[in-house]
Amino acid sequence: MYLREISEINYKSSTLPVLFEDERTDRMFGIISNNIHSFKFGWQSTNIKPVVKEVSKEIYAIGIDQNFILIDLNIVNIKLKLKLFYFFYNLVVYDTFMIVITELEILIVSLINYNLLTSISLPELYENMEINGKNLKFTCIDGSYVDFNLNEI
Repeated sequence: MYLREISEINYKSSTLPVLFEDERTDRMFGIISNNIHSFKFGWQSTNIKPVVKEVSKEIYAIGIDQNFILIDLNIVNIKLKLKLFYFFYNLVVYDTFMIVITELEILIVSLINYNLLTSISLPELYENMEINGKNLKFTCIDGSYVDFNLNEI
């Protein structure tokens, strides 16, 4: 799998399927491919690159700006597509869960059926996360924090 940035001209002339785009605000463009299937997408942040992680064989998570998607590049199937309320920061795969981190919200996704299980609101901007077994602690920039137990899902 590879991610390659392309020009706006190449993006607009490409006939590849679109994962996500916003024609009004996108300034950066890219292609994700496994050399068999390819998709294009756009994003607005010029200084931030998309986060792309393989979560299982040929299933990739992509997050950038307010977009998040899980796609199976082997069978060309979108498992989950979310328009985020807040800007995407990162994602962590843990046990049978994917933890999607945005600036003011945490999303917990099942890696078994790829459903969004729950969302956790943060009182302030996200700073870091600690994992202790099934207990998660999300700390914010002002020192406040939110505890969450994955057993409660």
